[in-house]
Amino acid sequence: MTIHTFCGMFVLFGLCLPATAAWAEEPPAGAVPFPVKRTTIVRAENGPVYYVDGPTVIPKNAEITVQLDVKIVGINGASLDVQGGLKVHGTQDHWVKIRNVDFSPTREPKHGLHLDMVDLQNFRLVHGEGEGFTGELTIENAAMQRDCALDVCMRTGTLKLMTIDSGIPWTIRCESPDPRTKKILVQVRSCWARAIQLSGFCNATFRHSEIKGGLTCRNVSEVVVDGCDLTNTLAFHQGPDDVFKKIKLSKCNLLDGCTLVLDRAANEKAKKEKVKVDKFYFGPRDGPGAITKTAEVQERIHDAEDEEHRRVTARVGKPAKKKHLLVNYEQLRLRVPPVR
Repeated sequence: MTIHTFCGMFVLFGLCLPATAAWAEEPPAGAVPFPVKRTTIVRAENGPVYYVDGPTVIPKNAEITVQLDVKIVGINGASLDVQGGLKVHGTQDHWVKIRNVDFSPTREPKHGLHLDMVDLQNFRLVHGEGEGFTGELTIENAAMQRDCALDVCMRTGTLKLMTIDSGIPWTIRCESPDPRTKKILVQVRSCWARAIQLSGFCNATFRHSEIKGGLTCRNVSEVVVDGCDLTNTLAFHQGPDDVFKKIKLSKCNLLDGCTLVLDRAANEKAKKEKVKVDKFYFGPRDGPGAITKTAEVQERIHDAEDEEHRRVTARVGKPAKKKHLLVNYEQLRLRVPPVR
């Protein structure tokens, strides 16, 4: 064998190595493995940093509790499949930090997944086609940095997103195998969200949240939007067999030209519906200029008054003359890490 042949084989072999082998990451200096095998309380004094190395499973018989000031970093494509339970509880100014960990493999945690007072960096919870989550999923008092991703498909159970400052848009898909018996509860409360898309049959509540990129709901069954600040759009797009009977809209601020869209796919046999729009404020975020005249308000609303085939009309109560101030957002922001 000539030296050229040997070198060529060596190069070819190197190119065929798996990416994880060729580009293996090392844990941070002094870091210790994140314990997952048995029920454990993870404390900051037991290690400056914990690391998750590659795909990792918390088994069904294990419940892991993570306390304040703990830092968790993922290496080598780290992911966590929580089959037992994971509860993360930081405190104000002593948040838990989780970086580079993909939670997407978590499908049915026996004891739930609860992230509280946590700074999420390059965090992923994304369900592809045919994937979904069953059980209890709660994220609260948290920051989702701009490199995170949240695209959740709920099969059954409860999704709670509360007091979160988010640098990313959210997608929430509800795909219960039997909506009559396997119900889904979605709660979004006191959040600062870039944009939210919701679809499918569920009991959903959006309350006291700021949604800058708008809230869009498709083919939904029961939704309450109460006391929210919205820009861009508040939109409901229903199919021919969907109804607006359980859509409740009250005390929201539609800011800076935000529109309300009520839309239903053509179904000439369907009864025309009306949705009460109660105590809405239409106007600028700051300063005077509230829109109270009926004609000007109607310009912000797209319903059957514009296109007959929509089959649904907004029934607008007396618009508010001042922007609703229902929550002390400055106090709430002290509970969450800042989005950078």
